[in-house]
Amino acid sequence: MTKKLETVREASASTGIPQSRLYELVAKAKANPDDPRHIPYVQIESRIYFRTGALDEWIERLEVAA
Repeated sequence: MTKKLETVREASASTGIPQSRLYELVAKAKANPDDPRHIPYVQIESRIYFRTGALDEWIERLEVAA
C-alpha cells in the first residue's frame, strides 16, 4: 500500500526544509487560509501531516523563473 501522508519529519527530509520552518509555514497558513501561496497541510487532531507529493507541487508553484 502506498503511503498518502508524510509527517513533518519526513517532509523535512524529502524537501530539505527544516522542521521548524515547516511549522512556521503551517502557522502562517492557519492565520491566513485564503492566501493561495500557503503551504498545503493536513491536520488530524493536533498532528500536522503533508499529502505525499503536495509539497513538491507547492514548491513548483512558488518557483520564480529567472
